[in-house]
Amino acid sequence: MSLFLGLTLFCGLFSSLNHYVDQAQESKLLLMQYRYIDGNNNAWNISKKWIEYKPISKVLSSSGNYSGGEPFQAKITTRQYRAIRSLLQNAMSNTAIHLPNRLMGSGTIIEFTEEDDQTATCYLPMNSPEKAAIEDWLNQLKN
Repeated sequence: MSLFLGLTLFCGLFSSLNHYVDQAQESKLLLMQYRYIDGNNNAWNISKKWIEYKPISKVLSSSGNYSGGEPFQAKITTRQYRAIRSLLQNAMSNTAIHLPNRLMGSGTIIEFTEEDDQTATCYLPMNSPEKAAIEDWLNQLKN
């Protein structure tokens, strides 16, 4: 076998293996679920097929006046799931901005497996661009 043919076969095999690993990683990520708690303590449960919004009521709000509105559940596409997952993952990977605990106005990301095993939690500062991007994306669903 010539060196060229051997390298060509190796590159093809490596490329196929890389594609398989990418597909396996994507399949694993599609099984992840998230809970996002916004700066007002409204909760968003996010899975690959659904987003559920659980707003805080006036009675439970710190001011006693704020209401997060009406709860809802919406079906989402794989493309929408990937978009919000990307925003959440971006915020989770930027550990330099993470707070040591939840503060008033901060955002919270909780990552779960499909079996409800919690794998990660992070707290985002009130004025971080990552928090704003996540909340902007989610709040579009309320309209």
